[in-house]
Amino acid sequence: MRGLGPLADELLLPALRGYQGITSAAGRPVRDVCALALIAAPGLFGCAPARVEVEAQGRRTAGTIVTDFAAPPSGQNALVAMSVEVAGFWDLVVGAWQRVSAAMTRG
Repeated sequence: MRGLGPLADELLLPALRGYQGITSAAGRPVRDVCALALIAAPGLFGCAPARVEVEAQGRRTAGTIVTDFAAPPSGQNALVAMSVEVAGFWDLVVGAWQRVSAAMTRG
């Protein structure tokens, strides 16, 4: 990313510092970028239908997302991204950043 000049130095790298220390079995999350990539290139993602609800009651459970992949079709209200084609995802994201960086340099 450093090759992206001011875009990386002033925006991307500082923003990514917020992800430091956050890891999962799949690596560091980039959820916001995944949401945008899903809109831009849905074919990169494998999605499964499910019933998704947010728990609104309970002191300890309020805000918890409950996902039921076994819900009958009439009860499904969402497609949940379960996989991503990683190389294509990063090609899309870095390509977009490169275009923004180039536009910034042209002024």
